[in-house]
Amino acid sequence: ALTTSSGEASQIVPDAMAGMASATGVAWGATGEHHRRSFSNEVLGWHPFGLPVFDTTMSVIVVVNVILIGIESEMTAKCVMAMGSECAVPTWMKGFDVGFIVLYSVECAVRFHTTKVSNAAWWETKLAYFKDPWNWLDLVVIIGGAAHLVLGGPMRDLGNVGMLRLLRLLRILRIPKVARVFRHVPALSALISGLHGALEALAWGSGLILLVLLMWSVVAVELVHPVAWQVHADDGFCQAAFSSVSNVTFYFFLTLIAADEWGRCSVPVILDSPSMLFVFGGALITVQIGLLNLVLAVIVDGAAASREARGKERMMELREAERAGFEKWQQVWKCMDKDGSRCGS
Repeated sequence: ALTTSSGEASQIVPDAMAGMASATGVAWGATGEHHRRSFSNEVLGWHPFGLPVFDTTMSVIVVVNVILIGIESEMTAKCVMAMGSECAVPTWMKGFDVGFIVLYSVECAVRFHTTKVSNAAWWETKLAYFKDPWNWLDLVVIIGGAAHLVLGGPMRDLGNVGMLRLLRLLRILRIPKVARVFRHVPALSALISGLHGALEALAWGSGLILLVLLMWSVVAVELVHPVAWQVHADDGFCQAAFSSVSNVTFYFFLTLIAADEWGRCSVPVILDSPSMLFVFGGALITVQIGLLNLVLAVIVDGAAASREARGKERMMELREAERAGFEKWQQVWKCMDKDGSRCGS
């Protein structure tokens, strides 16, 4: 065992504790990737962008950018109502947009430069940058913004309003960049993790609901349409609602999922032909009472599973922080044990 004087110990302990704190910061700042250190951890302690406040600052910039996009959209809508065509963007707003694109480009370049992978070649290190989906989002935002700045004017002059609106919608992709700062806030990080776990269940559940709606739509076209055509002779909406599979699917979506005027078209048909209750009742039970609640339960389970996985990931980060802290202590003791005797005084 190594023994030291009280003065030397007072200097060593803070150094070791600082090493453990640094290691803990590295572990807690990790994004869950096993082969890539996060941007903040890589430059922590020596680069001004290394502090967590960098992501927060970029998030505030994105929020300001989105607010200006909303103002521009409102100005465009008023211009269309007043003049019947879109107006040119004010110069000051275009200058802000250029500044935002430049800031995003600088951010992207700095993240690419500071991406590191331990014990890897240079090209492997830089390739790791493209394994992060957030970096791909940054590239899409920059390319979309540059395309809007370059092509927006010519498309407006040529009257290609559809493509111009598409380029403007691409700028909405900047909003998810705000989620970068969420990982520094435990509550927001848990929400995002739960949302990620629920998205898969939501996607598959939506597909299953659509499939069941199509099934009931075919049944309604075959059985309900002849009755509805006679009952709703003075109501064009209800006549058209059961005239095709696509119309019935839309009608069932409005009534069963959005809960919009369920009885307007169905109740008169049921009163005229009570056997139609099996069609409307079967669709109601299977879709609204059955599938919607089942999908909701699966979504909750998915969010819970994602939260548990996040908890395990946190435990791994804590163990890695503990291991890194012990390594720091070993380095301190090795520096003290200059003669290799493993004893000190």
